[in-house]
Amino acid sequence: MPTAHDTVLARYKATWTQIAGMFRKEPGRLTFESINEPTFEGTDASLKARLLNEPNTSFHDIVRKSGGNNTVIENSVPKSVTPTETMIARLTWPPLSSSV
Repeated sequence: MPTAHDTVLARYKATWTQIAGMFRKEPGRLTFESINEPTFEGTDASLKARLLNEPNTSFHDIVRKSGGNNTVIENSVPKSVTPTETMIARLTWPPLSSSV
């Protein structure tokens, strides 16, 4: 996104406008996620935050303004850091119970 900001953002907004319009009459159990695992490689933390805030804000506004059930459905907006495989590998997982 840093190298083609305006083009990427315009396509992003057009995509979410179409998706939100298509699903506005769906039941309230539907959930949207603005972006899946954003990374913005090669940028510093400040720029990552700005690059993620802009589409997340656009996403929220587009979905809510599309009407229908989209005015109340749950929306997910990720932060700029998603756990990496290294971070996940460090987690201590509880043992599975014998009833599973």
